[in-house]
Amino acid sequence: MAAGQDNFFGRIAVNRKYCTQDQVEKCKILQANSRDRVPLGQLLRSEGYITEEQHDTILAMQRRSLMPFDPSNKVSKHSVLIGKLAVRERLLAESDVNACLRIEAQERSKRTLGEIMVAEGYIVTSELAALLRKQERGSKGWTWCSV
Repeated sequence: MAAGQDNFFGRIAVNRKYCTQDQVEKCKILQANSRDRVPLGQLLRSEGYITEEQHDTILAMQRRSLMPFDPSNKVSKHSVLIGKLAVRERLLAESDVNACLRIEAQERSKRTLGEIMVAEGYIVTSELAALLRKQERGSKGWTWCSV
């Protein structure tokens, strides 16, 4: 697994509260000190920080996030705006917002983007409430393009 994918695996694991950032860092050190390039997920599992089921869930989430379609064409402008606000406020990276937009598009808007960001562990409800307040104050000056 490439370093970028390992980092993404670690972010998902921490965001979903399967393990801590310290545990991810410990496994990255183990990985750097080993001759074989053992994937981060395998190390987290072998160290007992995540379960086999959690490992499989994270891998499935990674695969979904790498699916080749532009989610901004299948979601509302309000979702794109809340995503832009989350990035502007440095709560999420653009790639994380896009992963949540993909989920929203696949679910055909059964949940809002904000609900998905909270459910996936990227933000907490108080952060979502603050984003929604900012969104309510107006979207003047925002351009509607993909996140």
